[in-house]
Amino acid sequence: MRYLRTHIFLCIIAILGIRCGGKGGSGGSGAPSYGPIETSLRITASNNNIPYRLLLAVALKESNLSPQPATTLYNADSVLGMSVGETAFGLSFETLELSVVPENMTLEPQIEAYGRWLRKALDQKQLGLDETVANPDELYDWVWQMAQLHRNGQENRKNVQIVFALEMIDMLNRGATWQDLESGEIITLLPEPNPIAVDRAFSSQIQKNLQLDTQKSEIFSVDYMQLTYSQTVDQQNLPENIRVIHCPFTLSACLEIQHRETEKPEARLQAHYVIPPDQSIVPNPLKIQQHRVPVLLTDTRGQTESIQNAVVIMLVGDSGRYVEGVRQKSNPQWVSNYQLQTLGKIVPGICDLMKQDNPNVNASSCRTPGIPGGVQFQNQGPSETYRWGDIPDYDKNIFWTYVIDQDQLGGIAEFNFVQANRIYQAGSPINFNLKFIRGATKVSLEYMERCENNKVVWTTLQTHFIRDTDDLSIQTMLYARGPNGNGQHFLRALVYGESGKLQGWKVEELFLQNYDENNIVFADLDQCT
Repeated sequence: MRYLRTHIFLCIIAILGIRCGGKGGSGGSGAPSYGPIETSLRITASNNNIPYRLLLAVALKESNLSPQPATTLYNADSVLGMSVGETAFGLSFETLELSVVPENMTLEPQIEAYGRWLRKALDQKQLGLDETVANPDELYDWVWQMAQLHRNGQENRKNVQIVFALEMIDMLNRGATWQDLESGEIITLLPEPNPIAVDRAFSSQIQKNLQLDTQKSEIFSVDYMQLTYSQTVDQQNLPENIRVIHCPFTLSACLEIQHRETEKPEARLQAHYVIPPDQSIVPNPLKIQQHRVPVLLTDTRGQTESIQNAVVIMLVGDSGRYVEGVRQKSNPQWVSNYQLQTLGKIVPGICDLMKQDNPNVNASSCRTPGIPGGVQFQNQGPSETYRWGDIPDYDKNIFWTYVIDQDQLGGIAEFNFVQANRIYQAGSPINFNLKFIRGATKVSLEYMERCENNKVVWTTLQTHFIRDTDDLSIQTMLYARGPNGNGQHFLRALVYGESGKLQGWKVEELFLQNYDENNIVFADLDQCT
């Protein structure tokens, strides 16, 4: 089926006078050469008068070009997902007017359907947007219209639309590279040659329209963002502990699903606080719900549960795509030092507020991880299937440290690779220097593996016992295809101090060429089960 579609695309390209090839580059005539997915994107953009960069950027931002619905399994026969994770463009099959059949769970039909949907929606608004974007204000016109169409939940959601627009601008500024695991096709969104500064690039009217409507909350450094003004509360939440969960989508998508009502069953993933991975979109963590209001989460049985005894904090980040509970395109760099530092800073303030509402709350216990009445991190257990809200790459040595005493962290560890591009031949030496604060006594180097049952785990690669130094030269060799099957590997360094407590950590990526196709796993059996 893909060959037929590709052949048709190549014929169309030939008619247009453009050559098309496998992995990019240039054709014999010097014209650009594109693979089948990039060809589909470019033809769809041209046919619907949509800027190609925006079409590619929205798919990269919303799903990293992942066309399969994001779902998890409950009770072996119940599959639950969310509309923001159904297609590569963060829209439902129904919205794109696609039937839910296997052939539509691939990129080409979704790209074509999205192009038609966006063009139809813009035509209905009678907007004459030019596909040739000449200046930042014209770019804003496109991005803002897309934001209104993508984030069209309950009333008074302009904040969520602003966040979507800022995410689009950030994606265009940063750029990204995507690879098709089946064909090896690579598509690159080049960064903006002149980065778009929101506070300088746009006209004053647009700058005002991109200002978030927030106010300071009761906790220092936390902003309050009200998402809806029409919520009816039938029950009260009397928090006794803090629960930390994860949302694997963009910040705007995680905000969009907070009060979204749909006719079909969907997983629920609501929170009182949201912490993004960095400050590129919002300057501070967000309080989005009052403590007294229960939030809704999907429990381990796949049922909607009203949380009436906890404050829920959501860590946001693109950790990968979860298809029937299997983590695809794993990205362990989703969680950041900033995010966990912020978590550790706001927990005491939340505990103080909880004690005001509930005298039975013990301030000391409330700040302690892993005990009743303390901070609970929802994570995938050793033999459990991934559920919505589970925190991937969870390591209590890392997460607990930020809550208990983050002052003991002497800064994150730093990788300095000898080979700057981090591209290696399989089996060749991988040399790097690890920097950290003097006083460390042990360094553990781990790498990510995918088990035969598709569970993703961290395996110890090397352990070094050290004294009186602030750096360590390390050499290792890798042969396997990596957890994502494309030669991409992730290394994690854990640095411990004299007391055995975590002093610093860092995750970095590298790439192998000519890797072994066989997936040989060295993780312990109990890690994979």
